[in-house]
Amino acid sequence: MVGAAAAIALAGCGAGGPEVRATIDRAEWRPVRIVAPAPVMPGDAVPAGPALPGGLVRPTPEEAGMSVHDALCAGLAASATDITLTSSFSRSETAAAAARAARQYLEARSVDPAAARGLAEEGGADAVLLIAVLRFGPESETEVSTQAKSVNTKVGTTDVGISSAATRVMIWFNAQFRCALVRVNDGAVIWDVGVRRREKPGLIREVSQASVLEDAVKTVCDAFPWKRADEEPAPGTPGR
Repeated sequence: MVGAAAAIALAGCGAGGPEVRATIDRAEWRPVRIVAPAPVMPGDAVPAGPALPGGLVRPTPEEAGMSVHDALCAGLAASATDITLTSSFSRSETAAAAARAARQYLEARSVDPAAARGLAEEGGADAVLLIAVLRFGPESETEVSTQAKSVNTKVGTTDVGISSAATRVMIWFNAQFRCALVRVNDGAVIWDVGVRRREKPGLIREVSQASVLEDAVKTVCDAFPWKRADEEPAPGTPGR
C-alpha cells in the first residue's frame, strides 16, 4: 500500500491515456536515485508470423526489451527533476534480486516487499523502476475482401456470376508495456502505470515502430508524478 495521499485510478490504456494503478502525491515522498534494471517480457511479446513486407524486420526479444527500457529511461530522465536514474546494479546478487522482483511484477503486477527491500543495499538507491514489456514490434494482418459481380453471359443454360477477391496486407505497430516504481525501504509500489499503443499507417499520419514507441513513452512520462513541469510556478506567482 502507498501512503494516505496516494490515489488509485483505472483508465483505458489505449489512445485515451495510460492505465494508472497506483500513484502518490509528490509532496508526500520523492525518489532521489532510481535504478531501472533490464526489463522482463513474456515469450510471446514480439509478434510472430510470416516475413513482413516492405523490408520491415521484427526485433529480437532482447532488442524489443531494451528499446522500451532505453526510451523510457531517457524520457523519465528528461522530464524528472532532481532525480538520478541509472540502468543497472553493479553487484550480480543485487541484479539477480532485481530480476526476481521484475518477474514477480510481470506475472502478478505486485512485488514481495522483502525482495524489494534487499535492493536498497547497493549505491543508496531508494527506488527501483521495474519494466514489463508485454507487446512490442510490427505485425502483419491479412485482409481479404470479396466482391461478387454478375456478367451478362451464360454457359449453356447456366447464368454465370464472377466473384473476385482482393487481398491486402496491413501492418500494425505495437508498443505495450507497464512499469512500477518500488520504494526499496519498505517494498511499497509507489507508482504503477501501463500503456498500450497499436497503430497502423494512415493516409494523413505517418506511423512507424519508432513513432508508436515515442507516443507510448510520452504518455507514461506525462503521468510521472515528479515532472519538471510540476516544479514550475503557476503564471502570476512570485518567482516566475
